Amino acid sequence: MIARINNNQTQEDLYVMTRETPESPWRPMQPIYNINTDFNEGTQAISPDGRWMFYTACGYKDSKGSCDIYFSQRTGRGWTKGVNIGAPVNTAAWESQPCFSADGKTLFFVRGSARAAYRSGDIMKARVTGVNAQGVPLFGDVESLGDSINTSGDESHPFIHHDGKTLFFSSDTWPGIGGRDIFMSKM
Repeated sequence: MIARINNNQTQEDLYVMTRETPESPWRPMQPIYNINTDFNEGTQAISPDGRWMFYTACGYKDSKGSCDIYFSQRTGRGWTKGVNIGAPVNTAAWESQPCFSADGKTLFFVRGSARAAYRSGDIMKARVTGVNAQGVPLFGDVESLGDSINTSGDESHPFIHHDGKTLFFSSDTWPGIGGRDIFMSKM
């Protein structure tokens, strides 16, 4: 993700870089045209097989809240136009920072306050229950990760290890060294 400045406004967009082999140099980054808009797109998670992408988009007309999680599929022609994954993941609150499990079954994300100025976040999860006719994943009930992870403060940036049991996240409330530290929890 790259943030750029347009008309004195910060604009976040998604870009991709590729290379032929692990030893070859990276090609110049290219914007993902079917996803980037005049609004902000950021924090993305790609499925292990590289075919699904979940990302955050803010200010879209079809958003349920200030920011929602959207979905795109990679095809032979690139990434498809993003689709709001809807309820139960997206609500009137601020949903962002998706992380998709290595087994392709669980989406972790942050849900903040419905009031845009106050974004104290909790880490949530929802399991994939199926796929609709357009190929968009459907999700079951959203669950909070509970008080062993979430506090009255701000938890964010979830990353689930490929073992499916180790979660890394950031918190401004758990005892640490600074204002925002990185924590690890094992299930």
